[in-house]
Amino acid sequence: MIVRTPLGGELSRRNFLLGSSAAAALAALAACGGGSSGSGGGGSKGLGVLTVQLNWLHDVEFGGDYLAQDRKYAQDAGFSGMEITPGGPSISAEPAVVSGQALLGYSGPDLVAQANTQGADLRIIGATLKRNPYIVMSPVAKPLMTPADLVGKKIAVDTQNDVGFAAFLRANGIDPADVTTVPGNFDPTLLSSGQVDGYHAYANSEPITLAQSGFDTHQLALEDFKYPSIGDVYIATASTITDEPEKLKAALRAVLRGWQDFVTRNSDAVPLTIAAAGSGSTATAEFWQAEADVTREYLLADAEADGGLLLVPPAQQAQVIASLGLGGITATEKDLFDMSLLTQVLQETGMSAVPTPA
Repeated sequence: MIVRTPLGGELSRRNFLLGSSAAAALAALAACGGGSSGSGGGGSKGLGVLTVQLNWLHDVEFGGDYLAQDRKYAQDAGFSGMEITPGGPSISAEPAVVSGQALLGYSGPDLVAQANTQGADLRIIGATLKRNPYIVMSPVAKPLMTPADLVGKKIAVDTQNDVGFAAFLRANGIDPADVTTVPGNFDPTLLSSGQVDGYHAYANSEPITLAQSGFDTHQLALEDFKYPSIGDVYIATASTITDEPEKLKAALRAVLRGWQDFVTRNSDAVPLTIAAAGSGSTATAEFWQAEADVTREYLLADAEADGGLLLVPPAQQAQVIASLGLGGITATEKDLFDMSLLTQVLQETGMSAVPTPA
């Protein structure tokens, strides 16, 4: 079971969202100025190993990175290799990127904004999920079609998502007190067993779990009702953007090629995910493929109109900032986003053209 936090971060049952250990680590790193980006070694251009820190365990939603690693796109870009490091209950990406242990990390807008209040000075430099991946799923026999349908209903919401869910309700003119929420406990069978009317979920996870058990759901997408955002964002430090732009551009070239391959044939990422996840995962190839299909939909959302994969244009940045504000998180586009290097890479390589799924 994949566990999520609001607006695209990921979390375990222990809720490490900038918890005491992560916050302390960020504060300490900020105080001493962090570390050099990436890890040692020397490629043909002296770039070392491209290290990517995931924000959760190995999962097919990182399929573009697995393809880039498998096909040695990092080496083509001048690195000596590529390492993809899983996150977990006690491992988040922000400290790894701030310390220089990883050049790139995965996160969510809310996590980045809150890390920056601890002095992290991180920037979102791309996003793989170009729509808010959160939904409210309900039985197809009793669908919740609009936010107004939630009034008077019982909705299961995992505890760490309470703030984001309440912000979504307020965005639609609904008093959160008019909707009964109960702990989701990361258990979507609360919905299939009839214990709740709706379940706050991640589009590429819980609906697939239920569908493969024979229970079909209607999905109310928060993105479609005044709560737009993005998920699974790439992060880097502001200092790396300024001091080592060519290194970051090389990293973006590598992962972009992987994501283009993912669009063309995402099934190639499934065996790589299985190999990366190892025996610790009970997910089947069928589940990974279904998740890969939903992930590709979110990856492609408005990509052509925006000018290429991963790019978050100014208008969408403003929408993300507004949604964060509804949840009490203050940030500005300038302090949260920097698309300058990705824009250059898309223009210089011709990868602004979005591929077609095979």
